[in-house]
Amino acid sequence: YGMDGDIGMSYVGVEKADTPAVRARVNEKLSSELGNAIKLISANREAIDKITEALLEKNHLKENEIDEIFKKYAKAN
Repeated sequence: YGMDGDIGMSYVGVEKADTPAVRARVNEKLSSELGNAIKLISANREAIDKITEALLEKNHLKENEIDEIFKKYAKAN
């Protein structure tokens, strides 16, 4: 199943899923989302590093501890 501006909302059966158009669009979407993930991780590197340090020190964190670190160090999207 897919929802895409170019291909539309559609179901593509397994036998038809491996067409050049579908493959190209899937690769385009995956590349775009990979780029978004890299930007998000890069922008929040300090928060990720602080969580890593806390985990190395304590071996586990509670949800509120993670929230505190993100509130202090994470960048808004």
